[in-house]
Amino acid sequence: MGAVRAVLLAVTAVLVSLVCAAGAAATVHTHGYLTTRDGTKLRYDVLRPDGNARHPVLVNYEGYAAGSDATDNGVSVYSDRLLKRGYALVGVSVRGTGCSEGVFDPFALTMGRDGADAVEWAARQPWSNGRVGMIGISFGAITQLLTAADRPPHLRAVAPDSATSDLYRDVTYPGGVLEYDFTFAWTGDQKAGGYAYATT
Repeated sequence: MGAVRAVLLAVTAVLVSLVCAAGAAATVHTHGYLTTRDGTKLRYDVLRPDGNARHPVLVNYEGYAAGSDATDNGVSVYSDRLLKRGYALVGVSVRGTGCSEGVFDPFALTMGRDGADAVEWAARQPWSNGRVGMIGISFGAITQLLTAADRPPHLRAVAPDSATSDLYRDVTYPGGVLEYDFTFAWTGDQKAGGYAYATT
């Protein structure tokens, strides 16, 4: 009975590994810097299906870990599913955060322009089919709206999750009272490079 059980366990292990291997998509992971229209270099991180095919691109543009090698950036839980469906994923750190150059200016118009430059950069890549969408939560949702306002030609869709339309009333002065902790602590962390997760 013990020998039969051992054989069944071995066969099960082989079958499970074959199923998992078949479901795992081969990916290419690259990173570097893209240059905005004013010459500022923004850190990017790309994860895409392996091979020479051209893919639709989803950009996550925010100030936490989007342009780094970190795997906990708010949308990473969907990475495997999106890659299996043929999407290329691009994370870009906003100006003055992570390893991106420049000065962090919370939700300034430059964020929209930089986001538009990131979208157009992604559309020009040899692995891109020129159709670019954006994904992101909170910070990454607000930057989508700022980017869309700049109307980059290759931006086909945005999917903002948990964005606010009024930073003054909803974030800085909710109920007419200054929200000190978020307003100063969060922006201070960003300006200090508190979320610089990139390794190279």
